[in-house]
Amino acid sequence: DDGGEGGLANRVTLIERHLENAADDKKDPLDERQYALPESTFSLLITQRPLSAPFVFGVCSTAFSISCLSLTLISSIQNRRTKDNPLGIPAGVDGTVRAAQFLGVIVGVLMEDEVPQGLQLIANGVGHTLLLNDGKEVQKRVMISSVFRLVVGYLFLSSLFINIAQNDDVLSIFYDVLALEFVESIDDTAFALAKRGFFGKPMLVATNQAYDLHISGSRRSALNRNDGLERRLSFAGMIASNNRVNFIVRAMYFLNAAILLSGLVIIAHTQDEGNYRC
Repeated sequence: DDGGEGGLANRVTLIERHLENAADDKKDPLDERQYALPESTFSLLITQRPLSAPFVFGVCSTAFSISCLSLTLISSIQNRRTKDNPLGIPAGVDGTVRAAQFLGVIVGVLMEDEVPQGLQLIANGVGHTLLLNDGKEVQKRVMISSVFRLVVGYLFLSSLFINIAQNDDVLSIFYDVLALEFVESIDDTAFALAKRGFFGKPMLVATNQAYDLHISGSRRSALNRNDGLERRLSFAGMIASNNRVNFIVRAMYFLNAAILLSGLVIIAHTQDEGNYRC
């Protein structure tokens, strides 16, 4: 009898193991309450100790990006402005240039990554507790770095709009889009070089260490109404659920494109009216 009971217990244990293995195999990879921080010097402002070499490197990279985009925006306005035309808009453009202007705005908004990344991090932080791998709470750091991301992103979009509106040549429009995207991606380029060891051992270690943002807690009233997939995507750091915060974040992102395109429509109408002619 004891041998029979032991054999039955072993069979039950074996069945339980098979069921656990099957459950692990079917586990959705999105069912994770963590979010991998992007490989950018902005992330160093979150993960590194203040006044350390990697943290200062992140601050300098951010300041460099903001300075370059600010100078680009100021120069674009000052070089072509007149008393009656402060933005230096040409008196008129042909149909191909106008089509290129609208396409350039769309391409620029799609290529621009800092605004959606900053909005996503802010959405993750609202209503959640954000922790690093070591359990350190980084809510304030995430919000501050996200604000810097937004500053860089909106400087890019402002420069993009002014340069496209001022251009009357198709190739120049797309060259300006690519040039501005290059300037905005300074933080990513600096991070990639640091990851290869070009800026010394402290930077090499800081950029090659994997950091995950653990998202604990939830907006319960909103998530309880969502289905399981939306809940898993939200915990994975995605803007997936239809709660108020995520809705506002998505609306702000699409509003950027709508404002820029509306501005071009107004400029095109004003050009047709002849208001920019001397």
